Amino acid sequence: MAVFVRLSPSYLFSRQELQRPAGAGSRPGAAAPIGRRPCRPGIRHCLIVSTAVILCLLTIVQSLCLLAPAAAAEAASGPAALESGQVIRVEQSHDRKAFDYRVVGIERKEAYSVVRLTYPSPIETKLPRNNTIPAEYYVPHGVSPDRPRPAVICLHILDGNLELVRICCSSLASRGVPAVLFLLPYYGQRGDGSGHRGLLSNMELLAEAIRQSAADVRRTVDVLQSRPEIDPQRIGVCGISLGALIAASAFAEEPRLHRAALILGGGDLAEIIAHANETRRLREAMAQLSTEDQARAKRAVAEADPLRNAAQARSRAEKGLVLMINAAQDEVIPPRCARKLAEAYGMTDRIRWLEGLGHYSALAALPGILREVNEFFAGDLPAGVAAAPAAENGPARLAAQLVREAIAMIVRPPAEGRCHFADLTVVVSRSKRELRIPVRWIHGDRGRFRFSADVPGLGRVELGQDDRPWLRANDRAVFVGERATPEPPSLLALIDAEAQTKIKSVAGAVDGALAVPAVLDSLAKFEREQRDDGSTIVRIMPLRKQVGPIDIRWPAGSRTPDRIDFEVEKTKGYVQIRVWQLDGPSRPELFAAPENLRREAVATEDLHRMFAAIIHFALEQAQ
Repeated sequence: MAVFVRLSPSYLFSRQELQRPAGAGSRPGAAAPIGRRPCRPGIRHCLIVSTAVILCLLTIVQSLCLLAPAAAAEAASGPAALESGQVIRVEQSHDRKAFDYRVVGIERKEAYSVVRLTYPSPIETKLPRNNTIPAEYYVPHGVSPDRPRPAVICLHILDGNLELVRICCSSLASRGVPAVLFLLPYYGQRGDGSGHRGLLSNMELLAEAIRQSAADVRRTVDVLQSRPEIDPQRIGVCGISLGALIAASAFAEEPRLHRAALILGGGDLAEIIAHANETRRLREAMAQLSTEDQARAKRAVAEADPLRNAAQARSRAEKGLVLMINAAQDEVIPPRCARKLAEAYGMTDRIRWLEGLGHYSALAALPGILREVNEFFAGDLPAGVAAAPAAENGPARLAAQLVREAIAMIVRPPAEGRCHFADLTVVVSRSKRELRIPVRWIHGDRGRFRFSADVPGLGRVELGQDDRPWLRANDRAVFVGERATPEPPSLLALIDAEAQTKIKSVAGAVDGALAVPAVLDSLAKFEREQRDDGSTIVRIMPLRKQVGPIDIRWPAGSRTPDRIDFEVEKTKGYVQIRVWQLDGPSRPELFAAPENLRREAVATEDLHRMFAAIIHFALEQAQ
């Protein structure tokens, strides 16, 4: 969800020259590569400087966005009747076997508490650590046995990253719906370290893990039904991708599950395995098996297929108790597999399709998906239960608003006749060396923009577009497009569809996380300090160790920060903000090429290819 720069921050201090961005313009539908014709020295110099500046700015963005969840810390207080170290007996279970669950930690958040639990899996495997389920129970503040609430079991994605499922749980809890997540079999502390890679090299193990996951869902239902604050008749399940496949299987097998939200899921597991690039190693391993072992593995897959018992869920689906959201261009779970599951449920006309999006680019729709899932499960809340109010001036909310504005500054076009304007200096220090880079970005309407920066040792870069693109070559000349256009293309319009989708996906994912301020509690810790001079400091302490504290300062009486201090790995720095304005006043002169330089006419298409190459290269350094 966040932007990750592949190159080390030390790259910013290297003097090596950059060659033409590999692959830039070579994708289907992309602009022709600029390397097909000789590149003027001035243009090549601007490419080098522009790329260095963009990589530097990506490092700053990384320091703000590289906030990932980690294990919850111990805190003193939590939901009523739950205390750290407590062991609770459950007498009634789906398999009629009593068991204990243990409270191993509680952390209180703004709108809810996170209770860490462990309890035994109903299936015992050869790997002892896989037989204990670690879970996180998100309990909204104010829950009471007098008015029991519905609950949702949320299941994580294939790679085992809990970031997305934690966002789902936090979002539900902020809406007033208790939620719980647990590590699936062979993931994290339940596995041998191979995680999903081990599962994807052994088809029988994968099928076994899916079956055990469904059984673990049933065990989690046992835990929730034992809780006095939970309505035992209103427990649901939600999954994304692999989590949706498991949720569908569990929903069919477990009649106590009342609702199911299946995001990017489907049926016909054999076809999904045969189709998805992610399962290529699984197919290769399968091909090495004997005929007998292949047959056994195929039987195991068939037994784990969501379609196997889907008919048992049909009556609930026909009552509107199943929500299916699928990507119309899904390259992992084929849309026909989603339709097969919907057909088995009797709801083929009720799939909510994400048009124009694939399995991974569906992140662009995350804010809408979260809202839809929240309201779907909130339909079972007691009357009068509302979403937790957000603190208007809370530290997490202030930081969230700044990140949202930064994304809007680049991605969202301003209103007619207005512009976004950022004027700042980036200072990066490493090993007693310092880079000071003044940067100005102006984003106008109708495709107009201007970008300038001064990089020590590399020089000045300046490029923009009014009715035609232009690029400053050196201190004496500026290249200007030969052909003017009344409606010049925006920067995003210059790049290929794949790159546009990547940008929109990152923006959507970040916006989804920021849509529910309480979600940020799972990404970082936030502190607010009021200084004697009236300024406000918000300190962000990401839970990922490679990012140090981020301090944002707002001067007294200002709604705009004037400084951001950050640390990434061994690189420290700060951003001094002079101007930060969205939809501010605009003038045509802001986007015009410099008047005091000699003008050289070049093909408009060449300059547009140059702009596209710079953006493509920057995106290829991010993942």
